[in-house]
Amino acid sequence: RRRLRQKLEFISEDAASAVEPTDVELAEYLAKNADSYRIESQLTFSQVFLDPSKRGAKLEVDAAHLLDVLRSRGDKVDPGNLGDSLMLEPRYERATEADISRLFGSEFEAALRDQPVGEWAGPLKSGYGAHLVRIEARLPGRVATLAEVREAVARDWAARRRQELLDTQYRELRSRYPVRIEGQ
Repeated sequence: RRRLRQKLEFISEDAASAVEPTDVELAEYLAKNADSYRIESQLTFSQVFLDPSKRGAKLEVDAAHLLDVLRSRGDKVDPGNLGDSLMLEPRYERATEADISRLFGSEFEAALRDQPVGEWAGPLKSGYGAHLVRIEARLPGRVATLAEVREAVARDWAARRRQELLDTQYRELRSRYPVRIEGQ
């Protein structure tokens, strides 16, 4: 039985792999499964970290002073030279919401969404401490185009096609034979 099933699956896979999808079929598949190929929104931002264990009660005062410095200097300041040391980068380019949540925590990621573009703001709290941030660019989430995800769509389309052919073959075989389950 196992060998027969394996043989049937090999035949089904051969039949499925012989068919190449057209652009129209791939576009239809993408449209029906758009959420699976969604590109998350992305942020490019800089951050300056303030360590609460080093700053103690002066954290809020230090943050306000540093925020004034950052706002007055604008683009002429290197955030990597300010604040306290942290193993994270001072600048992130096109970071997704999932990346930000993983690195800084979901509370920080949620607060970051509400910040204006092009202005230093904060302090925002993360699992590490407090951060002054500047959103440089915000790209909204969207459904990917076929050109961007063609390979993944083609692979998923082929897998679905193989499964559909296999299911059809099983149904056809089952319809030809009486199935009796003993002990019921």
